[in-house]
Amino acid sequence: MKPDAAIADLQMEIVEGGERVIERLHEASIDTLFYLVTTGDAATLDYSLHELGVTGMFLKPVDAAIVGQTLTTALKSVPAG
Repeated sequence: MKPDAAIADLQMEIVEGGERVIERLHEASIDTLFYLVTTGDAATLDYSLHELGVTGMFLKPVDAAIVGQTLTTALKSVPAG
């Protein structure tokens, strides 16, 4: 199974955080668009989101219309197949 895109909260408390989810996707050789949801404070993290393979980030509170528009635009730029 290969999702077109994945969205995870960077600081999920019940399950592993978004950073670990990205690592697991890479370990499974799943190449997908990956977005993180986070608070404004977390946006200043020390590591580079690009190095993690993150496509983008949504700040809380998340605007569903912006998420939809962003995903639609991003998925149009991905080659079919």
